Amino acid sequence: MNRRTTLKLAILSASAAMLLVPGAASAAQLVGTVVQSNARAHSFVLANQAGRLSEVHSTHQPAIGRHLIISASALRNGTWVVRRLRQGSISGQARIHGTVTYSSARTQTFVVSARGVSLLVHRHPAPRSGQMLTALRTAAATVPAVGTDVTVSTDLAAGDLTATQVSDQGANVNGIDLEGVVLAVDPSAGTISVSADDAEQSSASITVTVPTASDLAQFQVGEKVELIVSLNPDGSYTLQQFSADGTVQQADNPTDQQGNVNGDQQPSAAQLCTTQANDPNFAATHNGATFAQYYAVDPSQPSNAFGDCVDALSSGGGSQSSPQQQCLAQRNDPNFPAAHNGDTFL
Repeated sequence: MNRRTTLKLAILSASAAMLLVPGAASAAQLVGTVVQSNARAHSFVLANQAGRLSEVHSTHQPAIGRHLIISASALRNGTWVVRRLRQGSISGQARIHGTVTYSSARTQTFVVSARGVSLLVHRHPAPRSGQMLTALRTAAATVPAVGTDVTVSTDLAAGDLTATQVSDQGANVNGIDLEGVVLAVDPSAGTISVSADDAEQSSASITVTVPTASDLAQFQVGEKVELIVSLNPDGSYTLQQFSADGTVQQADNPTDQQGNVNGDQQPSAAQLCTTQANDPNFAATHNGATFAQYYAVDPSQPSNAFGDCVDALSSGGGSQSSPQQQCLAQRNDPNFPAAHNGDTFL
């Protein structure tokens, strides 16, 4: 048996999961197929047999479709850096799994995102002249909706990801991962715009609201960032966690990170607020205040309560009280004067 055959068999036997084999404290063995190579970001994306995606920082840029066995070290923001790399054969297919964070019926494209990854997928091969009308007629029914978890079988032959089959696993009810390049920062609106996919192939952007508890000045136009966001009912996004991801040093530097690192493993702020808004016992557990009374920052505008709730929970990462949430609790506490020398909150 020659060396190439031995390596191929080793890859196939190990690729049932993106194997996390204990080694050093932060070391693992990753096995899978390269589905994106980003020379500008000095990274590539590996997909295992089940479709799990991992961003790997590396100065080496393996070809799309290449099977790899990697010894890698985990970085603080959940991405990886190569320690040793072995290459195997080339494949024309791969499976990817993640959450749809951008979708366009017009261009028949969508973006699948996971920790450190936002991949542009073409729903159909690019239509030739005369086929465009037919393609557009079917696109709306075939492009998956934003916020859904999907597993996608893809064709890599053209160097791009073309979906051959899409399996919809339902809505993502946890925090959602995004990876992209910062395109604009709007301090007056408290928002940032990032590229819809991390390689900027779609030429589209996503707007993310940054809660007041986060430092908007941390975002610099042109930098690559990893975000965990909540998807709001109106289709907008609110930031839960941020990490710079342009270099290994940034990805492993805790000072380049803000918010809840485990946000994508917990219910999103929007999900938590929806649950609270629909809870018939909310007032009983919140000093008699209704959802609108409790969360509306401006009592004269109770219709803003849901957005204020999302902002409050996002600021705290969903797992601990944010300063805004603490203030709301104190404002609605009937015992506040007794605990503050008779002074009211306002």
